[in-house]
Amino acid sequence: MLIHIADEATERGVPHSPVTGKRPLVFERFSDNSAYAFNTEHPSGVFYLQPGAADRLAAALRKYGNPPSRSVLAEVVGSSDEAGFWARLLEPEDHPVVRPRGPLNVWFHISNSCNLACSYCYIPGLRKAVSAPIPGSTTEPDDVSEVIKSLHSICVARGFGGLHLRFAGGEPLLALDAIEQACRISARLFAESGLSITFAVLTNGTLLPARFFSLLRRYRFTGISISLDGAEPLHNEYRFEGRQRSGTWKTILANIKTLKDNGHSPYILTTLTARNYASIDEFVDTCVEHRLGFRLSPVRDRNTPRIPGLQDSIVEKLRPIYRRLPALLPITRPIQNYANFAEWSPGVKKSTACGTCRSSLAIGQHGGVATCQMRLDRNYGSIAREPAVPIFDGMISDPANWRFLAPNNMSGGCTQCKWRYSCSGGCPEHTMGVYRTYDRPSPWCKLYGDFLPIYYQAIATQIKLAADRLA
Repeated sequence: MLIHIADEATERGVPHSPVTGKRPLVFERFSDNSAYAFNTEHPSGVFYLQPGAADRLAAALRKYGNPPSRSVLAEVVGSSDEAGFWARLLEPEDHPVVRPRGPLNVWFHISNSCNLACSYCYIPGLRKAVSAPIPGSTTEPDDVSEVIKSLHSICVARGFGGLHLRFAGGEPLLALDAIEQACRISARLFAESGLSITFAVLTNGTLLPARFFSLLRRYRFTGISISLDGAEPLHNEYRFEGRQRSGTWKTILANIKTLKDNGHSPYILTTLTARNYASIDEFVDTCVEHRLGFRLSPVRDRNTPRIPGLQDSIVEKLRPIYRRLPALLPITRPIQNYANFAEWSPGVKKSTACGTCRSSLAIGQHGGVATCQMRLDRNYGSIAREPAVPIFDGMISDPANWRFLAPNNMSGGCTQCKWRYSCSGGCPEHTMGVYRTYDRPSPWCKLYGDFLPIYYQAIATQIKLAADRLA
């Protein structure tokens, strides 16, 4: 049996094993002599091999060497119906998947007010601990209209297939009028021009007004992301309401249940920190129990990655969790979707960790265009007040953004790393913030390099367990 699981999403970086030329094929046996393989030079998914197929591949790699050559491909193909499988593993660059240009992905910081007062919040000037939006802290109606029209003009002028609009803040559900207006205008405008339009929202999960459900239904939101800060005790320390610092965990879990009861499956985003990683297994168990997909992302600050021994400790905490997950999650809930890490994906070769300056951007409260939500303090002009296409073109042609525009010009440690096209160096803005250069591996490099094999093995084990059940 030959099984291939791939998806479309992201990548990584780490100077662990220096590589010259092509990167090797990862090939690992299970105890029953079956195996999995992963092409680090051209990531195209995790491939599961039954013992016979694994034996053929092992023999061919011994004979012709690793990285694999065309001779390896010729050696392992046992029948014509296997040819496509082996080609996707061994020569995916010669069999590219051709896709139309996708949508422009936009983070819309539509509210600068929030009902919480999280101590670590990085948003400058955020109006915290409010029960209603402060006047002037929500995108004004005229600006909403101009922003949507401008995004449409960028999509048309630069050939995007549509728009994916993600509402964020602050707390975006404090700005339902602005969200509804943005949805209404963009649904009409993009439909008239034959372009796709989809919506998503990132919320703290503590507010659930009835009106929100009507928006979800009417405009068919494709994503609801909710932020949790690990297990309940630490989450309540970080995310609280009012002067009494009332924890929000139980409120959020109740709201998640209400969303699920109404046909919506929220996705959980959690930042790994020096404080919460030790109890992250409790958080994972909660997500599994409630059938919630989640993503773990290491905190993007200057100091945490430098704490002596922390990266090793996080790996050792995650190792048993990802050994358990394959048995807890059925194949219909794939690990790369339901237990993701740092936006990794086994199915896509990428040289940068995100689509910044190519297929994504961030919009500030007043229409300012930035490369991402971490850089809303540095914008290229307001598309609510100035022509949009020149602003977009100015961003994508700015030499300061070379890391996103010409990633192959990198010369640092990532270029010699086996995992370059798996983690792609991590978040470039985090690297810049810590090292004042893009041309270095992520501050979380050691964590990424040590955990990636564990992560891919978990995906492969999940596939194997599903195959064993079918046998």
